[in-house]
Amino acid sequence: MSSFANPAMNMNHIIAKAEAIHLERQILALQALYPTQGYTVKRVAGSTTILSPAMLGRKLNHTYGFALEGEVTMDDLHAIEAAYEQNGVHPEIDMCEFADGSAFDLLSAQYTVTGSLWEYQRSLSDFQGPAMLGSGITVSILGLEGHDAFIQASVDGFSSTGRAPELLKLLAESAAACSSFRYDVILSFPGR
Repeated sequence: MSSFANPAMNMNHIIAKAEAIHLERQILALQALYPTQGYTVKRVAGSTTILSPAMLGRKLNHTYGFALEGEVTMDDLHAIEAAYEQNGVHPEIDMCEFADGSAFDLLSAQYTVTGSLWEYQRSLSDFQGPAMLGSGITVSILGLEGHDAFIQASVDGFSSTGRAPELLKLLAESAAACSSFRYDVILSFPGR
C-alpha cells in the first residue's frame, strides 16, 4: 500500500516538496538581487542544492529533498559533493522520512547524522483568525512603500535566533523579491 493513501502522509510529502521549492526561490531571488555573488541552485535526482558565499553558513548552503523523488546513486551524490567543493563548503544534506532507502545506504557509508528536524502541520481552518493572535498584536499589510520597514522588521523579529544580521537581511530581501511575495506584512507585539 502506498504511503500516499494516507492523507496526512501525502500532506507531509507535499510540505517537503514545498520546502525545496521555497529554498530554490530564495536563492533565485538572491541571484537576481546580487548576480555576481555566487548564489547557485543545483538540482540532482529530485533534490535541491542551494549554494551561496560560504560565510552565510548552512542556512544558504545545503541540499534539501535528497531521494525524495526515488532512488539515488553514487553518481548523484558525487554531483552534489562536486557542487559543494566548487563553492568551498562542506556538504550538508537534509532528508525527510519520505526519502528513498537508497539515500540512507549511500550516506551511511561516509556521512554522520548531525541532527534531525521534525515538521508538523495543522490545518489553518482550525484557527480562529485574529483571535489566535492574542490581544495587543496588530497585523499591518503594507504596499511596496513598506519594503524597507518589512526588511527591518524581519531582521529585528528574527534577531533572537543568533543568526548574523547580514544573513537575516538577505533572507528578508529574498522573501520580498520572490515573485510569489505579494504583501509586506508586519506583526507588532506589545512591548517590542
